[in-house]
This record gives sequence, C-alpha cells and structure tokens, in this order.
Amino acid sequence: MAKEVQELLGISMEKVREMVSADTVIGTPLVIDGVTLIPVSRITCGLLGGGADQLSKNATFAGGSGAGIHVVPLAFLVVRNGQVSVQPIKSNPDAYDAVISLIPGTVDKLVDVINDITAAHREKKEQ
Repeated sequence: MAKEVQELLGISMEKVREMVSADTVIGTPLVIDGVTLIPVSRITCGLLGGGADQLSKNATFAGGSGAGIHVVPLAFLVVRNGQVSVQPIKSNPDAYDAVISLIPGTVDKLVDVINDITAAHREKKEQ
C-alpha cells in the first residue's frame, strides 16, 4: 500500500510543481513605456493523500490524493528611472484589514465623546 500512496502523492506533487514556481510568486517583468512592473503574489498550497489495502478479495488497494492552490496578487514592484517602489494591490480586505481601517474613525469618535464629557463637566463646575 505504501508504494501506491507514494505514487499518488508523487503525481499530485508533480502537478503542483507544474503550476507553481518562483515565476508565480515573483512574476515575469512587464515593460510599459520605460516602466518595469514586476507582479508579486502569495501562494497557498495544500496536499493530501491516503489509501487502504485488503478491501476485499478482488480489490487489494484503493486510494486517492488531491491538491489545492490559491494564488493572491499582492503588489507590483515598479522600477522607474532607476528607482524601485512597491504598489500594493488592494483586493478583498480580510477581517484584520477591516478592523484596522475602523481604528481612525473610532479614535475620532472617542476623542469627541471625551471632549463633550469634559465640556459638560466644566459647565457644571462654572454654575
């Protein structure tokens, strides 16, 4: 059984290697009007496999394997006039990004509430 599972996993890994390479993470540079754009992506891979033997008198092995790949574009490296900069690509924000984006507005509201409470307290003291 171990040999069969190894073969299944080997085939899956070979397919993953065909799809994912360093050129997938750091893409092929594009030159447009003297500006070089180099795409940068994040890749997540998963691979699994398993099998069983002696299922019945007629079937001595059954098994399977699978793989999944998720590629997310993150940014472009921009090379212009010898200077390099990073231009992030904002895709769908995750929960972390959503929480971070709420912080400035929340702080502003909190400051307004504190100022209102302080002003009300001063008015009471003056009366």
